[in-house]
Amino acid sequence: MAESVGSPHLMASARRVIAVLGATGSGKSSLCRRVAHGTFDELYTPSRLSTELSCVLSLGGEPVMIELRDAGRASASSGDGRLGLSRLDIAHAHAILLVYRVDQPSTLEALHGTT
Repeated sequence: MAESVGSPHLMASARRVIAVLGATGSGKSSLCRRVAHGTFDELYTPSRLSTELSCVLSLGGEPVMIELRDAGRASASSGDGRLGLSRLDIAHAHAILLVYRVDQPSTLEALHGTT
């Protein structure tokens, strides 16, 4: 398990970008806030825009800057509910984290064809 080592302004030996993808209401933003800040918001507030949170974690004893790119949802004007990260954002990520709610199978089904 990774441990937070403090401020994201600490010198990290490496930087890793993680694209966080999932359906609206699946918990992407909550998961990102929990990892980056150690907090959890009990109230659900849908994220409309892509956001980025950063933190420094200790992985294998070395500090690593982690950038979590939360896909949010595409702009309201698109009306199609597609994920808000571009293919370019996804292509430049070191990892992709797929998020779904175990109590809502439709959020898992929404991941098909995501990337």
